[in-house]
Amino acid sequence: MPKLSSQPATFAALDKLGTETLLLFIHPDRRPLAGAAALVDWRLCGALSQALMDGGLTGKVGEQLMMPTHHRVGSTRLILRGAGPIGEKLSKAELEEALKAAHRAGAEDLGVQLPENIADDGALQALKAYPGQKICVVGPPPGLQNKLGS
Repeated sequence: MPKLSSQPATFAALDKLGTETLLLFIHPDRRPLAGAAALVDWRLCGALSQALMDGGLTGKVGEQLMMPTHHRVGSTRLILRGAGPIGEKLSKAELEEALKAAHRAGAEDLGVQLPENIADDGALQALKAYPGQKICVVGPPPGLQNKLGS
């Protein structure tokens, strides 16, 4: 089981994240971006918003886009992953697959902003199944924050 922790979704916390990869979930019906995704988009001069406007990523479940962070946040690379519409629950299996895909891409240490459309219990189970060394949840929902370290 990986070491689990959490941090708030703030610029200061993102700067100190210290993970190889940051995984952000994108919803097709969430514009403007929110939480850590909005902060990272600002730090990357709108690169996430541009990818969405260009159609390189729409937020459909399973879509994935990797990009460098140019050292503008505390992770070397960024993975954007589609999570589907907020009103449609993302399954625990889909979250587990996203985490495994990040690990296959070389992420031993992972920062993640969880999708808005997953239940806390399913999220916690998927996080515990992550095959890497550590995982830090950025801006966890209140129900999950108490179950994670800080």
